[in-house]
Amino acid sequence: MADTRSSARSVLSLVVLLSPISLAAPLSVMPLPLDDAEQAEAYRFPLVTGGVEAEAINTWLQVQVLERYPFSTEIAPLERVGLDPHGWGIRRLDYQVTGNTPAYLSLAIDGDFLGAYDTQYQSHFTFDAGTGRPLDLADFFSKDGLSDFQARVQRQWRDEIRALLSAPSELDDEDRQVQREHYENCLDVLKDSRTSWDFFVDDAGLHVRWQCGFGRAYRALDELGTLQADGDAETLRPWLSDFGACALAGDRTSCPRTYGEKGVYFGRIDRHRIVLVLDGEDGGSYAYRNVGTPIPLRLTRRKDEALVLKWEGDTPAGREMFILEPEADGFRGVWMRRTDPAPFDVELMARPQP
Repeated sequence: MADTRSSARSVLSLVVLLSPISLAAPLSVMPLPLDDAEQAEAYRFPLVTGGVEAEAINTWLQVQVLERYPFSTEIAPLERVGLDPHGWGIRRLDYQVTGNTPAYLSLAIDGDFLGAYDTQYQSHFTFDAGTGRPLDLADFFSKDGLSDFQARVQRQWRDEIRALLSAPSELDDEDRQVQREHYENCLDVLKDSRTSWDFFVDDAGLHVRWQCGFGRAYRALDELGTLQADGDAETLRPWLSDFGACALAGDRTSCPRTYGEKGVYFGRIDRHRIVLVLDGEDGGSYAYRNVGTPIPLRLTRRKDEALVLKWEGDTPAGREMFILEPEADGFRGVWMRRTDPAPFDVELMARPQP
């Protein structure tokens, strides 16, 4: 597991511009209740309350971090990430609310993972408080503004790396050469790193983070650690989208919103209630409400404007496929399985349905 888990995923292509939405009071965040006293001491995981948006946020967080759906009847909250019989897994979780306004909710989740070696990491998640949708950097910037901002950040981080390489060092010749090789490789990786940047938002503005990725054996030679770039609303103004400018301006109660396909969707396959999570260009997962076991989906292709999502199943007879056409606030399409004679209609919305 990497030292920093990036929550910055690539945004899918469809973007819908919505008119301004009046927002309620900020959402509330409390620790996820756990029945086991030892688990409750070791694992603090956020549970969001305060509106229909909270269900989408909780679903996203638990699917992405705990690998379960909140309504699961078969998977305990920490079953897939807690310690196995050998003592390997996530040993500790904690969280902080970095920002909570009527415009956005931004969270940091800290983890301690024990595998071949012990690894501490931090992940960030930022949501549109008015819809519960996960936000990417692209939601805060105009198209040209994002490209310009990212280029400036890359230049800043290149300058920091080159300054370190040119500065006097107390390392011996061998360690200095190893450090130089790692940072020179880092400079090459940095060129294509934009989709792996982590970010969070707080009262001071927007903060972008990235690590070069020194191996465990050479981590002591990483003198820069996590690279970070920061900007407040005034500094970033030339590059921000309408939503970004509004969200970073303060405790705003009405902001225009732009968002894409990535998110949580609620609907049905025939009479069966389901929840679908689209988490990027790779696909996502879905679960039936009466069970909650994640079924992985792979985005195999786009057919005109439709998404084609497949589950390969354990046997050829069990393979499934969604073909989904985008609508204003969700999808409409069909679900089919090889063992069924005809497809079933599917309608999915970005907000929970009665």
